[in-house]
Amino acid sequence: KGETMKISCKKVDFSCDSELFELCESLANAAFPPHEMLFPTTFSEYKSEHELLAFYQSDLRDDITGCCASDVDIGDEFIGFCALVLRSSFVYLAFFALCEDKRNKGYGARILKYLQKKYQKPVVLEAEKPYIGANDLDLRVRRAGFYTRTGFVRIGYSIAYFDEIYDIYCTEFDDGILADYKAMYEDFARQKSANFELKKDN
Repeated sequence: KGETMKISCKKVDFSCDSELFELCESLANAAFPPHEMLFPTTFSEYKSEHELLAFYQSDLRDDITGCCASDVDIGDEFIGFCALVLRSSFVYLAFFALCEDKRNKGYGARILKYLQKKYQKPVVLEAEKPYIGANDLDLRVRRAGFYTRTGFVRIGYSIAYFDEIYDIYCTEFDDGILADYKAMYEDFARQKSANFELKKDN
């Protein structure tokens, strides 16, 4: 069913879309544990520093495969958002969440593919490492499989912060992207007075 529904996308304009920003922020607070909302970057910073996209379901509008619709109507149904950091060599997907009743319906895969098409740059994201003994190991394994199916590959490095280890995924990868990624985290760490550890997998 999800594959037949059209998805439209709206870039959040913080000068006039305060209610939409609050809607995205509310979903973020429900979808992510508190420590993930603090580092590497707080959600509220997307008002000025980064890019926030809201997604809607509406069969009356063009699908994201054809364009990035900006004429979202009040009758369209909000389904989720993604918050991005635009770097010189890649796009970093910091937050991505769908409303609970919209998950496992094909929306997520289509949105990830859309981001790759829209920005014409490699997309980088992180997911909790699926290590033996993790309380939510099945979920971590499923999430890793989902990213792999949508064009992402593990780059062979992991990053640790706030007592959690994340595998790093990218649609394309080279040493320049790794250097830019490390520089991004160094900026985050200075801003937050926090620490991270980037390690090559064994």
